[in-house]
Amino acid sequence: MEANIKVCQCIQKYSANKQCLVDTQMKLEQIALDSIAFIQVIIELEEIFNFEFEDEMLAYESYESVADIVNYIESRCEKGV
Repeated sequence: MEANIKVCQCIQKYSANKQCLVDTQMKLEQIALDSIAFIQVIIELEEIFNFEFEDEMLAYESYESVADIVNYIESRCEKGV
């Protein structure tokens, strides 16, 4: 649950649509993140969760929803990577 909140807060911070309240059920296309904002989100999440995203997971297209990002982070944290 903690990952959900941190990911949503991070994405909200970089979203161009400040009126939109980010939750895990949202599709990334609804959030108004451009490619630079997406990379900023990834960098901040790496710092928050203390791991680096795998190269193939750095692409915006790797995720359909906020939940996909949360699931990826949780799976990496469980592995202790």
